[in-house]
Amino acid sequence: MGLAHFLIATFAFIAVSCSEQSPEVEQLGQSKAALGSLWQATTPMPEQRRYHSATVLTSDKVLVVGGWGYSGLVAGALTYDPATATWSPAGTLALAREAHTATRLPSGKVLVVGGETFQPPSGYTNTAELYEPATNTWSPAGAMSQARGYNTATLLLSNKVLVAGGLGGAPLQTAELYDVAAGTWSTAAPMLDIRRSHTAVRLASGKVLVAGGWGGWPLGPLATTELYEPTTNTWTAGRPMLTARYGHTATELPNGKILVVGGQKANSPSGAMDFTATAELYDPSTQTWTPAGTLLGARGFHTATLFAGKVLVAGGRGPGDVALATAEVYDPATNTWSSIHSLLGARSDHAAVSLNPRGEVLVIGGSTHAALATVEMYEDPCGLITCNTPPNSQCYLPAGTCSSGTCTYTLKSAGSPCDDGNACTKGDTCNSAGACSGTAMTCSTASSTYCSGNDVRKTVGTGTCSGGACGSTDSFVQSCSTGTSGPYCSGNSAYQTVYGGCLNGACTSTERLVETCSSGSSYYCSGNSVWVSTGTGTCSGGSCGSTHSFVQSCSTGSSYYCSGNDVWVSSGTGTCSGGSCGSTHSFVQSCPTGTSYGDWGACVPYDACGGAGTRSRTVTQSTCSGGACGGNSWTETQPCEEPPAYCPTGSLGTYCSGNQVFESIGLGCSGSACRFVDRLIENCPTGTSYGDWGSCIPNDACGGSGTESRTVTQSTCSGGACGGRSWTETRSCYVPRADCPTGSSYYCSGNDVRVSTGTGSCSGGVCGFTDSFVQSCPTGTSYGAWSECSADACGGSGTQTRTVTESSCSGGTCGGNSWTETQSCSKPPVSCSAGQYCSGGSCVNACAANETWCNGMCTDTSTDFYNCGGCGMRCANAWQACVSGACEYQY
Repeated sequence: MGLAHFLIATFAFIAVSCSEQSPEVEQLGQSKAALGSLWQATTPMPEQRRYHSATVLTSDKVLVVGGWGYSGLVAGALTYDPATATWSPAGTLALAREAHTATRLPSGKVLVVGGETFQPPSGYTNTAELYEPATNTWSPAGAMSQARGYNTATLLLSNKVLVAGGLGGAPLQTAELYDVAAGTWSTAAPMLDIRRSHTAVRLASGKVLVAGGWGGWPLGPLATTELYEPTTNTWTAGRPMLTARYGHTATELPNGKILVVGGQKANSPSGAMDFTATAELYDPSTQTWTPAGTLLGARGFHTATLFAGKVLVAGGRGPGDVALATAEVYDPATNTWSSIHSLLGARSDHAAVSLNPRGEVLVIGGSTHAALATVEMYEDPCGLITCNTPPNSQCYLPAGTCSSGTCTYTLKSAGSPCDDGNACTKGDTCNSAGACSGTAMTCSTASSTYCSGNDVRKTVGTGTCSGGACGSTDSFVQSCSTGTSGPYCSGNSAYQTVYGGCLNGACTSTERLVETCSSGSSYYCSGNSVWVSTGTGTCSGGSCGSTHSFVQSCSTGSSYYCSGNDVWVSSGTGTCSGGSCGSTHSFVQSCPTGTSYGDWGACVPYDACGGAGTRSRTVTQSTCSGGACGGNSWTETQPCEEPPAYCPTGSLGTYCSGNQVFESIGLGCSGSACRFVDRLIENCPTGTSYGDWGSCIPNDACGGSGTESRTVTQSTCSGGACGGRSWTETRSCYVPRADCPTGSSYYCSGNDVRVSTGTGSCSGGVCGFTDSFVQSCPTGTSYGAWSECSADACGGSGTQTRTVTESSCSGGTCGGNSWTETQSCSKPPVSCSAGQYCSGGSCVNACAANETWCNGMCTDTSTDFYNCGGCGMRCANAWQACVSGACEYQY
């Protein structure tokens, strides 16, 4: 199995391979590079390291932690001071480790997480430690829920650290969060894929882009990507990369795009490695991948360092799994790669950090086949120089090129427009020597007039230029009049002159006709009278002659007149206007037209008791005449029949006469009159009768003294029947006082509970009560929590229930109706680590007790050449064999 590498959040790139403990330690030469080389050896570390981390502190010193050295895992830490090129001890970790992450926190402290320890049960650790630069000491930082190495650690905007994936005996899918403020760990949502040796970069949006990595057998290298959203603790699938890879690098560029470089694109159980020379760019704004040129050579497990806006890629492993010394630079502006001087010695599994603003890249340790203590510095004299200040910005291109720390600029082509700074030249251009010059302006001595307000002024050129303008003198010529002259006669017309002031450098005036004299007449008003003016047809003294005579005086009288069939009234205003007397006209009425007929009168029978007769009506012919509605009227008659007069017959009812009752009997009509006779019915009795006393009505409605009444009737004849007149007789009485309650009762008013309490007193016949608010009942529908899903513990579909309550006020108390709601649910499949399966909701190992799950299969790591002592720990060469979990040379 191939080597596992990954990029950590603080610029450090670390890698892990099998755990051979070779007695060889290869030292790179420390002599100065050849003349012109940009790589310089600097002070080596006190001990060899590979698969370590390197982090730039706020003091600009570099903290180097852990790794694998001559004697195995290294627990000690170092700091490098670029100002003095010296190394100093930086305390000791509680647990030696490699393949860990190191993240610089906003406080300046450094968080070291996880790593490979070669200790049981998995060979990895879940512990974390904090480095305090102020005291140069280490302290515990809690523990993750799962041991891991080859993971990523990314500082979020929320001041938490996201740890994702990695290797913990098998590639992991899980993720965890470290809360910097609280110093605690919590579980984050798992990734969509298992992966290790991947990359993770925080984007400007705060999301984290995870790309590529090793997904175990049979997936191998991954092209998939996913995005972590910290605000919702969720992962979403991103667009896949153009090339599957692991052991690559991912670098955020100044424009926000992410550059992914190299990596291993294939790995077989035989250990054969296939590296890629491809690079690609991720654009967060469009979430797309595009090619980013091709490296000059395939490589993986290298470093990629942002330097002066470009990316420096150094070392790593290439075809044949050979350590590389080559280096190259990516320029985002041109999307191209260019070769630079090689490292002083080949190396992979190293770390590299940028020492900006010093303008240097520091490459630390690593290995060829053995760990290295050597350190070298990349110094580009043009790395921090921006060539954008040409000697003459008018005639040189603005962007120059840097060579050996010196900027050179290119001349613009001769004839390019420029500005020589002389306002009295024009057509300025650059010459072949880089100078800017133009042609002098020609100024005239001519004169011209112009208007200044209503004055005519004269300007005369001096023939000279100053400040970009030709010189001149200015003098007053004359002032122009405005307004009009008095009228004058010309022939038979009156005119006047209109003066227009100054226009276009000269005084202006026009002649305007006032009137042409005629012999016609016109009416006009003089006070409240109408007069007529009659022209003489001659002009004299600037005006036309005329005679004037009185016509009429205007009155306020009114007169009515007909307009069609309408009556109108004309009322004089008593005023003269426009040569005529004013008047107002108002509509009075519209006269009816045609013939109108009155209603027929009553039928007048010839016999007073009814029968044949006549009736009549008025006929009118209407119109408007003489300012009023009028017309001719006459009477029209016609025969009619009047029903016989109704005179009742038989009994017409009874009536009283004195104390006697009589009956009136109708006899019908006779001689135009109804005839009647009267008959005595009875004589009415006399005397007084008394009714029963009524209920006692107290003077106070609440009880006590009062009155009661009864009806008294005096008999006589009344209304045609024996009866009498009645009246009411009253007397004093007593009613017991009302007994009012003092208890309380609750009732609902809308959605409020109220309480009514008796006062025990009576007023106005009503028992007293007090009423007060108790509470408002909650309204709407509330939902209880869903019960646990009934699905199988290993995942699948089931159901769950919850209680739904609709709240309201009822019967004087808060309550409501409740019922149970059911819905479908599912449990996600239990995600077991590689080499495990789910049974009863728990993960069960697939391998025997003496076996370990490695890359999709069970193997005995005590004898497996490719997984000696742990997954992925391949013995270095064919002269070694795996014995009891350790690679030993066979002689």
